Amino acid sequence: MTTPAIPHTVTITATDGNTDAPITDLVLYCTIVVPRKNDYDCDYKITDAAGQVRYTYQELASTIEAHKEICPMDYASDLDDTFALDICVPDSDGIDGLLAARTLWGIGSPQRKLTPEQEAALRSSANHRYKQARERVKRYAFRPNLEMRIEALPLASAPQKPAG
Repeated sequence: MTTPAIPHTVTITATDGNTDAPITDLVLYCTIVVPRKNDYDCDYKITDAAGQVRYTYQELASTIEAHKEICPMDYASDLDDTFALDICVPDSDGIDGLLAARTLWGIGSPQRKLTPEQEAALRSSANHRYKQARERVKRYAFRPNLEMRIEALPLASAPQKPAG
């Protein structure tokens, strides 16, 4: 049996775990799970009106190259070594951590610094209404155009995120 190739596109649909409705403005990210050293976190994306985001093969490959360039001692695997893709929906604390990390990394890497518009989009995302969620697709389930679905469960009483 041959190992399936890395997908050309990965389409992720985020749905509400109670209503099955697509969730718009939800921040999520993909992690490339590899056998050696550290896994690779792709840049976050925000779901569209259909509750979807897409990652392309080129974006996955660029993520690996960028990580290796920034921290060559911390990363060893190549894209072809991937054995799973994880999709993560961070909760409110995860969004705060993402904002802090991008602020820190933005100091030494201006291309990773958030624009005011990106920061505002993260702060106003739907994530503060949902619990953290994670889904994994293993390599044997890869398809050329992989479609994944992740359900996010609403918080019992969603806190209101302060403006600004």
